[in-house]
Amino acid sequence: MLAIMQNNNNINNQDIALIERMFEYFDPLVLSSYKDQPDKYIIKSEDFEGEINTKEDYYLKLQEKGETNKSISIRFGYRKLADGSKALVIWKNDLIELSSSHIPRWIGFYIEKPEFMIDDETYKKWYSRNIEANVVQSGPLYELAETIKQINIYTNKSVQRSLYQHDLDLSLSFPISENTHKYEDSHEDLYRYLIDGLNKDCVEIITKKQGVNKSFGDKKTFNALLEIFPNLETSKFKDVMDNVSNQRRLASHQVRYSAKNYSAFEQFRSDLIDCNEGLKELLQALKS
Repeated sequence: MLAIMQNNNNINNQDIALIERMFEYFDPLVLSSYKDQPDKYIIKSEDFEGEINTKEDYYLKLQEKGETNKSISIRFGYRKLADGSKALVIWKNDLIELSSSHIPRWIGFYIEKPEFMIDDETYKKWYSRNIEANVVQSGPLYELAETIKQINIYTNKSVQRSLYQHDLDLSLSFPISENTHKYEDSHEDLYRYLIDGLNKDCVEIITKKQGVNKSFGDKKTFNALLEIFPNLETSKFKDVMDNVSNQRRLASHQVRYSAKNYSAFEQFRSDLIDCNEGLKELLQALKS
């Protein structure tokens, strides 16, 4: 296996068939029960790969009871099925050898004899990084997290405050099923970082540094930021933050509309790319 990965230029159809026997495929909904137990498990996901692991403090409890066999460590990728939906592709040994006590939880989501979409860039990306050991550009969630770090580095240097109170956690998850509710739920998580996570103290210091003689009082920090930098009113930054706010509102305010079938995963991926472009506009405004 390692020889194949280290000499990927020589991979042939026979090698590919051998490697793919090490994979199994599951409905992404298998992750739901783990998402419902964030005290025990952590899921980190990108648009093409992810992993689920036992949280350290829960593992220590299992260790005290001599039950570490109940832990889990599974890497996964995404692969499009012929109908356009997604399957999780996992290393078979991750489930059988590292996470065997979880097999009953996974078996109901097993996809037997899956038929795949022929042209699948997401899977190619996962395969290139994990099988061929190529350098592959990280996904949009990672890129957005890096832009937030750049903004905080800049504001810490300029006004000794972070504009965003929290680094974007890569455990913020992509929608695990294709419907409007899961799409809105992912935006609700994103809202906590990008809008609720704005540091009002930092914004007030920037206001004074800009020479704006104004108190924003109870005005929302996001709106105050737009007043400091009026050019952002007509920017992608405002558009994408408005979208995050609107989806969060649908997720958490009043009674929700019935869920509808929706390309939640791909749309959320696109939204993350837009958010990153919008935050880069914010960074340029800060630098100006």
